[in-house]
Amino acid sequence: MKNSRGFTLIELMVVVTIMGVIASIGGLTIMKTLPAYQMQKAAREMVNNFRKARSMAIKFHRPVVVAFYAANDQYAIDGRSPLDGKWLPQSAATAVSMPAYYGNGVKLGFPGRSTSFKFSDGGSTITFDTTGLTGGVTGYVYLQNRYSLNNKTGYRIGITSLAGNIRMDQCGSAGVNCNVDP
Repeated sequence: MKNSRGFTLIELMVVVTIMGVIASIGGLTIMKTLPAYQMQKAAREMVNNFRKARSMAIKFHRPVVVAFYAANDQYAIDGRSPLDGKWLPQSAATAVSMPAYYGNGVKLGFPGRSTSFKFSDGGSTITFDTTGLTGGVTGYVYLQNRYSLNNKTGYRIGITSLAGNIRMDQCGSAGVNCNVDP
């Protein structure tokens, strides 16, 4: 009787094949969910940056402006990009844009909307005063990625009241239609 040690070549090939199939399924799953995750990350960071701007205004007892530059898919808090710290709009040509930072085409805007943001004063900025209020200005900023056109998903981040409440809605879920102003 032979004393067998180890595995046969056939057994090893079967195991490697099974591992390859499992890895490819996992890779496909990750590739499907990554764009949605990156867009959600961008939306959450924008909400956090709105909150940061409001807190800075209160803490430093001075107005803090959040400005949007739709043509370059950039925004600034108190003149600086939260993505790379560069001054905007002076450094817009070299500052990181949202698609470059987040990937998968994450950018300002939403399919079917004529503008990337809409504020009640018609401007492209939100200013938090020393009490954290917006001086009566309310409105929304819209985010999309390269799949938004087909599946109508994206995010709407907004200042929803005179008190400066910050809200994030996922477009296409629970009756949220980002093509219609709230």
